[in-house]
Amino acid sequence: MNTPLYQKRKLRSTQHILTMNQIKEIGKLINLSTRNAVELLMTPSKLFLLKKPVLATIQTYLIQQGLTNERIPGRNTLIADHARKLIEIIYPGYPAGRAREIGFKEERQGSRRSREQESVAYDHLFTNDLFERQEEVLRVNVNWKEIGTTATASLSAEKLVKVGVLHKKAKKDFRLHMYFWLSARLVLKPELESFSINGESSWTDEDKKSIYEGFQHVDITEKLDWDAFLEDKIPENIVVDLEFLGRVPPLKHITVCTTWRKTPEELLSQTYLNSATGLISRAMETSKAIDKTQEKAVEILSRYPIKERSEVAKAQDIYMSCADIFSGSWTQHRSGGGGEDEDDDIVVGDEFVSAMDPILLSRMEHPARGIYCTHAACFDASIFYSLVARMKAWKCPHCFIQIKGIQELYIDYAMKRALMKYQDSDRLVLCGGEYFADVNISISKTSDTIANHDSSDSEDEERPSKKSRRASVITV
Repeated sequence: MNTPLYQKRKLRSTQHILTMNQIKEIGKLINLSTRNAVELLMTPSKLFLLKKPVLATIQTYLIQQGLTNERIPGRNTLIADHARKLIEIIYPGYPAGRAREIGFKEERQGSRRSREQESVAYDHLFTNDLFERQEEVLRVNVNWKEIGTTATASLSAEKLVKVGVLHKKAKKDFRLHMYFWLSARLVLKPELESFSINGESSWTDEDKKSIYEGFQHVDITEKLDWDAFLEDKIPENIVVDLEFLGRVPPLKHITVCTTWRKTPEELLSQTYLNSATGLISRAMETSKAIDKTQEKAVEILSRYPIKERSEVAKAQDIYMSCADIFSGSWTQHRSGGGGEDEDDDIVVGDEFVSAMDPILLSRMEHPARGIYCTHAACFDASIFYSLVARMKAWKCPHCFIQIKGIQELYIDYAMKRALMKYQDSDRLVLCGGEYFADVNISISKTSDTIANHDSSDSEDEERPSKKSRRASVITV
């Protein structure tokens, strides 16, 4: 009997590049028992709860073991930024933003939460791997008692503009997201008739679409006059006028957060890295020479610094190199790319698999599949992220099973190799775990080409040219 999907998600372990001996040694260095060390390093979100000296101790050990050559961040580095770097070292491709949200929830619910200012529950907000929330930069307490449908809030511009200009100059696509809180735990879905900043209406169809998809923020990045701000023409306050579809709600807070919006290319690179980590983790689990396996994996990962791994070509090179070496230890069968679901039914016989993406019907280049999908068909990850990433729920285009994030997707190595090998085939045959070109289609295409060529030659022979026809007519 098959394990229910929600249980598979719950029991699935985090993929990493550490050995059990290294986990034990890290535990000793930071005064944790083996059990607590395993729990810590199997849960990326817990890194966000550690103090700076502990994070520095862990990275120092990783450097000594030759697992990374990334420098330890300076004293002024935020804990969240240092934790993110460790995640990129230990769990390449893992969505650090998701881990941070979970860590924030644990901190908010624990004894370490700040008493000076009540934390609002950002971890309750809907999000996906397209957005990675960074930090709250502004909070305004409001106490609206308006009877009508309109209300006004005045935001201090100095810090908002300072942070915004800083992020606008950065290479990443940072956004400013505004949230409306009914309480510290309950956010309001901003269903608005209009939204104006400093008297200029800026409620667009894109805003309405975002709310319809389930997001609970208003993106104010493009609603601010950055050209004026860059010229130091900073207003004292930013006045926000809101017109609600119904009566003015009893809001308590308005907050603004910086958020990193990833590009389809960055999401694709992350998928390649996450898939590579899956291969490495599975190879280390089954290897009799685990140290040599890890050494080879680190050698491949070290080809590019962490900052350069967001480039698709480099992330793809890491994945293909890992797959060439380690794919034998990870049998990517139909039950979800990793042999996790051995109880699933096995399909006997050859199976025809399309080489075309089901969304745009173009030939795939980056074949991906959900780890819980039970079919062999893939979809193009680049097209998926370009067209589906902003939707509330990600679903497989073939079986419509929900995909909760990048960690539930993987690149199909066998399909990737087949697409590179049989570039003229629109359909492949899956036989014994390997893909081959569909001979029938290839023969039929070749036959049609030959037939068309022969028929055109025969028609040319039988049909007189225009000149000869003209000549015959004239002769007659």
